[in-house]
Amino acid sequence: MTPSIFLENQKYKSIINIILVYSIIITFFIDSSFSQNTVFVESSQIGRGILRPRGNECFVITPYHVVEKSSTILNVYGSNATKSSCELLQNAPYDLAILRLDQSGGQECAQWILPKSYSQILNRNNNGFLEITEKSGSVRIIDVNIIQKDVEYISISPTNSAMIIVKGWSGSALFVNDGMSKVYLGMLSDVDDEGVGTVLRADVMMLTLSTFFNGEITKTISDSKKNINGLAYQEDKQIKCTITDYEQNGQSFKVKYTLVNLNSSMTSIEASFPPHYSSLVDQEGYVYNGFSIKMGNKENNTNLIYNTPINCELTFNVGANVVDKIEKLNIHGYSQDFTFLNINKNVTDLNIENTLINPKKLELDVNRNLAQSIDKGVKCVINHFDQNGSKGNLYFTLTNTSSSQSKKEVSIPAHYCRFQDQSGLEFKGNAIYLGNTGNNAQLISGINLKCKIEFTIGIGNIEKLSYLNIKGYENNFEFFGIPIVETESQTLLSKKTISSNSASVILPPKENLLGELTEGDVNIKISKFEQIGNKAILTFFLTNKNNSQQVLDFSSRAYQTELKDRKNNTYNATYIEIGSGSERSELILNTPVQCFAEFEVGMNQIMDISYLKISGSTGDFEFNGKKGKLGQPESLKSKKAADTKTGIIVLGGALLFDAALKKIDKNKKNKDEKKN
Repeated sequence: MTPSIFLENQKYKSIINIILVYSIIITFFIDSSFSQNTVFVESSQIGRGILRPRGNECFVITPYHVVEKSSTILNVYGSNATKSSCELLQNAPYDLAILRLDQSGGQECAQWILPKSYSQILNRNNNGFLEITEKSGSVRIIDVNIIQKDVEYISISPTNSAMIIVKGWSGSALFVNDGMSKVYLGMLSDVDDEGVGTVLRADVMMLTLSTFFNGEITKTISDSKKNINGLAYQEDKQIKCTITDYEQNGQSFKVKYTLVNLNSSMTSIEASFPPHYSSLVDQEGYVYNGFSIKMGNKENNTNLIYNTPINCELTFNVGANVVDKIEKLNIHGYSQDFTFLNINKNVTDLNIENTLINPKKLELDVNRNLAQSIDKGVKCVINHFDQNGSKGNLYFTLTNTSSSQSKKEVSIPAHYCRFQDQSGLEFKGNAIYLGNTGNNAQLISGINLKCKIEFTIGIGNIEKLSYLNIKGYENNFEFFGIPIVETESQTLLSKKTISSNSASVILPPKENLLGELTEGDVNIKISKFEQIGNKAILTFFLTNKNNSQQVLDFSSRAYQTELKDRKNNTYNATYIEIGSGSERSELILNTPVQCFAEFEVGMNQIMDISYLKISGSTGDFEFNGKKGKLGQPESLKSKKAADTKTGIIVLGGALLFDAALKKIDKNKKNKDEKKN
């Protein structure tokens, strides 16, 4: 059959058409499937990543925690186990890192874009698959259910309950088959203990890295071309929002933007944006809610005519604060929601080193960095303590370090926070400011929130914070041995690293002590005894000496404290104060806690003490007094030592007496022998 005869045959024409259609479909699907190339990342940990070109170079986007502790040189493995060396170039918010591939890498680094309808694709799909590239170049596919979606993250779990998502898969790609297209939804960033994976949305990831890729990725997020007059833009439900400018005038901070209806099938769309629905986070981590909004010449709502931009202004009351940069802006309405990150109109240099935020460098922004502690994904950095009259102020910062939660709610009541000074006196917070709010705040990932706690400390002079506890409903931060005198080498010791030499004892000179005794884990030093009218007051210090127990609970009851004078009058304490005005306190290792016991002595004059007992939860401290004016050094001696000495004397006397009797018996025996 000649070609012409073959083509004229209708039966064969139909077959050819079917073949052509399937060829187009298969070609399209293959192109779509392999547009994003994933790789295996080998570092001090293992993970995965996705390739993306910029100019003539190829880069790997991977979670920062995978390569954070690596050396400079890293390796990645792509299809057919192709190995390439690379270097860590920069890290960015949302636990992202960029690796630069060696020029001779040989990886399949194809250009790719996010579809314009990314949000719609995500919204209409509840199933997808996780693509895990192995070192051998093979690819493992795990079917997953999409169980939760928000503006930044997607939560997934395996469709097969017998499967689990492994932490070593961080960086793996989440895809969904939408129609005949394979769509990249995002990167696996974390896995919880129950095997639920957290995926960073691809549009958030690309927006965060848009500066590095010179705006190429940003264009794919929006449905329209880049507006060179705009600082940033997004689209939701075919409404485009473009940030055009921001300015501050006194306490008023205005964000200017435009809204435009891009839906050609709807001439008019109603848009409603209550101002308090919107929020702004500045460079200090302070959060502000919207105060007022203008949409054209109306407030809160308007009709958006197709393809006609309308000018809008969103105003925030920022008080006395100066907003230099917008870390996060959320313009939220009844139907639309726009979220912007890292808006800074003063940045003109697109140099990689200057435009990507390095979370590690955020610590350098605080004036002082005395110590830090991390609890449940929140980092607490102590900056400074100052005293102004009877007021003490503690300054610190809180930072959300979680790679899986872009927002964390923290709540720290002021009265939950406390510190002990160099004398063991305890003070509780009476006011707290988390950023520009009270005791509740929202921590945005990677942004420091400046905080302050106010204490009433009276007329005392705080020389050291022997113990500091900043405690909230979810988080608990503890510090030990904080010197208030500021030096460059000033260091706070965390609970895990405190040592026996970490805190110096602040006490009267040893030669002025009235008595000293160690029972078990606790040392007691009697420093002062005085009588005022019918009250006798005993001052003493308790110190935890147990090197294996940094915090020791100690309690004592007033009626268990007993004193006898030389006339054998017995007095029980009517009041006892262990540290901070109660009968109980925590004894910090090697940190003396100042204590008081008060006795009702009536008309008697206590000239000296014959016996003193202070009973506590760790045992009894007992002293015998020696004759002499009360209050002179060493007027009290350990009863244990005295009893031991007495025992020795008694024993010695008994031995001498026994020896004398034996000598008498021996002499008598000798005399009897002579008589015989």
